[in-house]
Amino acid sequence: MTDDRAEQSPADPTAGASGGPSVGPGKAASTAPAPERRVPHRLLFGALIAAVLVLLVALVWVAFGGRGNRVTDPPPASQPATPLTAAPTGETAPTAAPTTTAAAVLTPLKAADVTVDCAVSPAPQLGSAVTMTYTLTATRPGTVGLGAGVVDENVNDHGVDDSGDRNSYALHAGIQQYTRTLRLPAKLPKGSYDISAEVWPTGQVGKDGVETLTDETCATLTVP
Repeated sequence: MTDDRAEQSPADPTAGASGGPSVGPGKAASTAPAPERRVPHRLLFGALIAAVLVLLVALVWVAFGGRGNRVTDPPPASQPATPLTAAPTGETAPTAAPTTTAAAVLTPLKAADVTVDCAVSPAPQLGSAVTMTYTLTATRPGTVGLGAGVVDENVNDHGVDDSGDRNSYALHAGIQQYTRTLRLPAKLPKGSYDISAEVWPTGQVGKDGVETLTDETCATLTVP
C-alpha cells in the first residue's frame, strides 16, 4: 500500500499566508496601482480664502504698527505759564499806553468864541410854556452860561422862569444844541417883547453889571 502523502508535492514556501497564488522563482510579484486621491475643490477654495485673510490681518497689523501693544511714553510734565509781561534778557517789554482818566479842563469862552441861534415853539403867549432850542457854535472847547429873557422895546429885561438856566455849560468845538422849557410871565404891560436866548460868561448868568457874550431873538410876543 502506497503512502498518499508521499505523492503530494511539497508546499511552496513562497505561497502567501492567505492562500493566494504563489510566484515561481525568479519572477516579481505583480501589484495593481493604487487609485489617485483627489482633494475636493471646496477644500482648496477654503484654504485660499484663509490664506488671504491671514495676509490681510498681517498687513493691517504692519500698517498700524501694532499700536495696541506699544507702551506709550508718559506725557511731558507741564511747564509753568510764562507771564505775558516778561521779556527776554536784554529786551524791554512793551508797555500799554497810559489811559487818561481825568477829563480835559475846559476854560470859559469869550464873546469871540461863540455864537447862538434859537427857535421857540409853540408861538409864545402870556403865561404859556414854550420850548426854546439854542443852536450854539463854538470855535474851541470851553464853557459858557445859558439864560433867557423877555425884553421890551426899551431893552428892559422882564423876569422869566430861570429853572432852565445853566451857569456852566460845556461846549465842544463846532455846532451843538441845547433845549429847555421856558414859562412866560402871566402879565406884562402893553407892548412888544422879544423872547431871546442869552449866552453869558460862565457862572454869571443874569448878574447885574455883567453883559452877555451874545444873544439872539427867537420870537416876538405882542401884548395888546
